[in-house]
Amino acid sequence: MKKNEAGIIVYDYGMRAVILGRNTESTDLRDGNYQLIRTAVLAGERNIEDVLVQAVKEIVGIDARFCQHKAKYENDDVIIRWYECTPLNHEIKATGQFNQAVWMPDSRVLSMLDTETVAILPYEVKRFFSG
Repeated sequence: MKKNEAGIIVYDYGMRAVILGRNTESTDLRDGNYQLIRTAVLAGERNIEDVLVQAVKEIVGIDARFCQHKAKYENDDVIIRWYECTPLNHEIKATGQFNQAVWMPDSRVLSMLDTETVAILPYEVKRFFSG
């Protein structure tokens, strides 16, 4: 059975910036490259809006509001549905998935993401970042 995940783009239209995170203690060769927020979505879980808002709060410590579904990525192992959320505050406190998170200007997002993250971004999401 495929894993079911949500990719979360926390985008601030006023700042034209997205929250990206990384684990700087990683020994992975991609250390220093950033990722977008992702979370598992379990069967029978409450509505997706609640899952996304809770994940953003737990991973980067900010309150957010669900905006819209952006796109879907699927391969043999996973289905990732990409969503956009709007931040309700801006003070990031990385926890859980990342030990560092930053606001990144949207024009720099694609160049700052690790190759694995770029590979799982559908065209609609890449287009969002490239203006």
